[in-house]
Amino acid sequence: MSRLGSLFNFFKHPILTFQYISHRVLRWTLAPLFLLCTIPFNILLAKNSSLYQIILFLHILFYLFAFLGYHLEKKELKIKTFFIPYYFTMMNYAAILGFFRFIKGNQSAIWEKSTRKLVGNNLK
Repeated sequence: MSRLGSLFNFFKHPILTFQYISHRVLRWTLAPLFLLCTIPFNILLAKNSSLYQIILFLHILFYLFAFLGYHLEKKELKIKTFFIPYYFTMMNYAAILGFFRFIKGNQSAIWEKSTRKLVGNNLK
């Protein structure tokens, strides 16, 4: 984001600036950070409303499914009901870690090839 600062000029590139801010800046920086605030705010809202109590229950259930997805993946089982919340949670967790590494100056811009393990005759 710091290298593409010229894209923040709304008067020069209005559509591109809107797309850049909404699709890159908000999605990959602020959205994962706001997810950290949702459970405490849900708890506060649930004190006064049965609707928010249901939403809090579903919210906790979502993260419980993510936790189960984590354990099932360790056993190499991918059940969509659990894997999708797990994947969503881990992607946002990785974005938060990357954001803080970037802020601290510890984030490398060099891509490294991931290691793959050999399963039978196929790479996995």
